[in-house]
Amino acid sequence: MSDENNALLPDELPINDESLAKQDIRETLPAGTSCYWKIIEGSRRVNAKSNNLELWARVIPLYDPSDPDTSGLKKFALNHRLTLPSANPKVPGHEAPKTKGFAVEFLRAVFGEEVIPYLGWNKALRKPTFRGDPVSKEEAEEIRHKINQATAEKLQEAYRDPSSLIGYCFVATIEKKGDYTQLTQLLPEPRAGEPLTDLSDYAPASAVDDD
Repeated sequence: MSDENNALLPDELPINDESLAKQDIRETLPAGTSCYWKIIEGSRRVNAKSNNLELWARVIPLYDPSDPDTSGLKKFALNHRLTLPSANPKVPGHEAPKTKGFAVEFLRAVFGEEVIPYLGWNKALRKPTFRGDPVSKEEAEEIRHKINQATAEKLQEAYRDPSSLIGYCFVATIEKKGDYTQLTQLLPEPRAGEPLTDLSDYAPASAVDDD
């Protein structure tokens, strides 16, 4: 057996009741929690298995959504990973994954509907709508082109400089699958009639006013 840095190797792992108790404490908010999230870090990566290009945003929940400058709840920080709908030009034969919808959702949540508009559909009229008004098929195609163009431009900006995302806030809901926690239902603002989760109980003591 060969060991490196022998002086720093303990004879046994420090496993005891205290260390196990710490592992039992999972620093995650409950599934279904819907709140504002603030981006505190941005990075870009390549998936080791698929070679897909990814944009990562490290986010923290805000216990006071009216104050985006708050430090937020850092202990509940999460990584939101976006697989980019782009081929990796450095990998021969790599094809763009079909994730444009996720990209549009993320960018619209971050930058707002003024930057990334939403093209809807009126089931009763069986017509596309834009900002509440029915539009023709031709108009819808033009709007869709503008949405795609705006998405591509913002995606390129974020990819070139992921740190440009820092400070932006959006609404999202926590979803858990086994031990995996992710954010879903990304929005620029809460939906009408759907209140956010009250996170005041999680706020640090220094942020709570004394009576």
